[in-house]
Order: sequence, then structure tokens, then C-alpha cells
Amino acid sequence: MQTRPLSFCAALCALALCLAACEAGVAAPVRRDSGVATSDDGATPPPPPRTDAGPPPPPRDSGPPRPGDADNDGLPDADEVARGTDPSNPDSDGDGVEDGVEVLAGTDPTDASSTIAPTDFYVVLPYEDPAQQRELDFSARLGRGDIFFLVDTTGSMGAAINNVRSSLSSTIVPAVTEAIADVVMGVGDFRDFPVDPYGDSGDWAFQVRQPMTSDVASVQSALNGLRAGGGNDGPEAAVEGLFEAVGGSCASGFGAACFREASHPIVVVVTDAEMHNGPSGANAYSGLSARTWSEMTSALNAQSVKVVGAAVDPISFGLPFPLPNAARPHLEELARATGSRAASGSLTVYDAPGGSVSTAVVDGIIDLVGATTQDITSAQRDDASDEVDATRFIQAVTPIRATRATTFDATTFYGVAGGTTVTFQVTFQNDFLPQQTFVQIFQAFIDVLDTASGTVVDTRNVYIVVPAIGGVLI
Repeated sequence: MQTRPLSFCAALCALALCLAACEAGVAAPVRRDSGVATSDDGATPPPPPRTDAGPPPPPRDSGPPRPGDADNDGLPDADEVARGTDPSNPDSDGDGVEDGVEVLAGTDPTDASSTIAPTDFYVVLPYEDPAQQRELDFSARLGRGDIFFLVDTTGSMGAAINNVRSSLSSTIVPAVTEAIADVVMGVGDFRDFPVDPYGDSGDWAFQVRQPMTSDVASVQSALNGLRAGGGNDGPEAAVEGLFEAVGGSCASGFGAACFREASHPIVVVVTDAEMHNGPSGANAYSGLSARTWSEMTSALNAQSVKVVGAAVDPISFGLPFPLPNAARPHLEELARATGSRAASGSLTVYDAPGGSVSTAVVDGIIDLVGATTQDITSAQRDDASDEVDATRFIQAVTPIRATRATTFDATTFYGVAGGTTVTFQVTFQNDFLPQQTFVQIFQAFIDVLDTASGTVVDTRNVYIVVPAIGGVLI
């Protein structure tokens, strides 16, 4: 269930209840626990669900309950009765989050399924209190990634084409967006030159079906339009297709695929065949003007393009033994020539038995992301819906550790591999905003971003609570 951001109307309603409680002789103590709050739609694309809930909040006040708040959860008893929570139980729904925190966050303290988003955080900052420090974890997804599907559409590729088409939205896109913060995709295909004996009369060496776009529906439509046919001889025109995709012309960006600048370009090659003009001149064309292996690899390396090879098993034609995978040796040479390797050092080429291409595609992209490094820093943003700049409560955001080897200074992690968790220490202090007779609630955002492109790779919402004079938190 989605949580709801706390609005100022909700805060005012809560304040009215508290004032009514105070008039009835009921008071509540100041709460200075840390906690979490709900996400806000104003943040850059929401990060994928996290499994870590961040540092636990400080323990609840110990000691005897104070008058008017029998369970010492920060909610006056009269308010608890009005809300349907249990005045004698600090966590009425048993979800591990105290009632007072849930009311502040806008979730339902009587429904265990309505709980605090683990990616959000809140801190209580009385005026001129000492600074407080919290450790916040962020997932360093790859900042920008451009993925071009280059598919062999000759006659033997029907099953593989169907698999890519049917798995794009259900398998490929979810995995890719979890690994890459800002991703665009495109589609192209190759067969062979329409010259006997290389290709049939209706064949082509390369076509762009969809330049780079963030619109998944357009990518799906392009894949839906792919049809298997033609091909004539065994090897195909993958070298020509790779060169044009990266070295061809585009109104913006580079290559016929329209890759973006300041991005991490990846070409996913799906084929069951060797290449014409392949490594060491294998299967060379005769009588054609076509790109060579050296020209193609130079074009890819000039733009730091990496490749994922999906080596589709050949059709067995009912034979009782498997045929050798013709595509894999050339795809491996392509990966070597472009430095396309996983963090383990293995080449990013994968078998795709029975046309099950989607697993190979996902594995390859994830492996490349894990081997790609970027520099990660932080930035703070204010929620501009009020007159107070909430980033003034954030005194410092300092790198302190990462789950994979990296170096860092006072502001930035360097050489961070995609998928690494980085931890910043955040220092909060209220040295400028006096307390009032009512609670003041503000929101800020802490982003972590790829310094090269400025792409936000993860975000935490931070709610700052300045308690009222006299100690009623909510």
C-alpha cells in the first residue's frame, strides 16, 4: 500500500486536536525519536524498493508514563481515542512503528499494512539543540544507460525474436530500471546485403526500427514489428549493423541509434550466426563495399560502447545431438575487442538456449553495470511549498563507507561500481528557526547523483519537525 505525504492541512488538524486535548488538561511530552516519513511525488524517479530500513530510531522514552499520554508514544490519549488507536499500546497495529510516528507520516496507525516507507526519514530538531547525526544508505545505480537491441532477423531467429518481444515489459525493463536510474532504449535489426549468395533480394544489412527513447511502448512496438525471414547463406551482416548503429548519423547524439552523450552506451546483439567480415577477416565479403571488423571495433571503442552477446542456439532440425553454437566465438571476440566484461572478468556473452534470450539480456546488462564505475556525490533540495528552506537544517552530508571498494573525500565517492550501496553521514541542526506554540513540519530531499551526468541515482525524503513550545509533538 502506498503511504501518503503529510500535508500542512493534516498538520493543522493534528494541532487542533492537541490544543483541544490541552484545554481538557491533557498534555503530551516532547518526542525526539528519529524515524521515517512517506515519499513525495516531487522527487526524481522513485528508487526501486529497498530491503534496508536504515538505522533504527532511538529507543522510546523510558520511565513512568506522563499525564495525558499513558503509553508514552507522543500522542495525547484523547487524540488516540479519537483516532481509534490504543492509548495503552504505543504501537496499536503491531507493525513496529509507534502510533505518533505513523500519524506524523500520514500512514494508518491501526493498519499494519499501512506503514512507513523504509527509504524515508524524519528528525525532531528543537531550536538551538546540539547537532544530531544520522547514517543514510543509498543505492548507487548506474546514472545514465543507453541500450540498443540489435537483433538478427534472418529466417532461423523466429523463437528468439518472440522471446525478446514477449519479455520486454515483464522481465527486461524491470531489471534494467532497477540497475540504471536514467535509461533509454532503441531497436534495430540486421540480415545481410541483398546480393547473392549473401542475402535474399528483399534483405537489408541494417535498419533502425526505433531510435533511443524512454517510451517503453515505442520500444515494444518496434520489437513487435520484427519478422524473421531471408538470410540466404550462414553468416550475417552484424559487423555492418554494429558500425552503423554507433558510427552512423543522427540529428542528436551519435550513431544511427541516436545514443546520448555523457551516457553509458550498450549494444545487445542477438544472433545465432557468425559474422561476415568477422574477426581476422572471417567470412569476408567479395565484390561489396562493406565495413570491416577493424572499422567496426574502432567505432565502438571511440564511443566507449560495450556489448552484450546473446548467442542463440541453432535450430536442431530434429537431430539427436546439439549443433555447435555458431554465434558465440565471434561474439566473444567482439566482447574482447571492446573490453566488455563483468566485474569478475568474464566476457559478457551468454548462451540463449531454445530462444530464451531475455535471461541472457538481463544477465549481461546487470554484469556490465556492476563493472562500470562512476563518481557519486550528494545534493539537497527543498520542498518549495513553504517559505522556509528546509535544507538549512542539513549542516553536512559526508561519505563514510561503501559496500564495494572505493575511495572518498569530504563530499564524493570515487570509482563507485553500479549497484554499490554508499553510506553518508548526515548532520542536522536547527540553529535558525525558533519554536512556536505549534508544531512546524518541513520537508527536504537528499539526492545522490552521478557527477558526470548529474543524474540522480537515489533519493531520501527527510521530514524535519520543530516541536512546539511546551512539548506537544503532534
